Amino acid sequence: MNEFPPHAGEQVTLANWRTSPFCQWGFQHVREIVPSADIANDPDNVHPLDAVPTNLADFRVEADDGAIDLDAYLDMTVTDGFVVLHRGRIVAEQYAHGMTAQTP
Repeated sequence: MNEFPPHAGEQVTLANWRTSPFCQWGFQHVREIVPSADIANDPDNVHPLDAVPTNLADFRVEADDGAIDLDAYLDMTVTDGFVVLHRGRIVAEQYAHGMTAQTP
């Protein structure tokens, strides 16, 4: 089940899938851990959001050791997907660790 073992010999389980470091794999593979139904969208009934990319290079986040840039914060928090909407438009979007815009 676990293709990203946090530690040799340890597995992602129903008991630990929401805790670090297991959650990095667990949240992208929920259907393999928790009984759930895949509810497909209707591609003919999707309202795409306009994208108005905004440069967030100067955006700073307060962390324990002082302010850091957004990319460093997303790395530090092991963030898989980050999307910012403003007035119905996507202004920032980025993915990491195998996640994409199409990942459930």
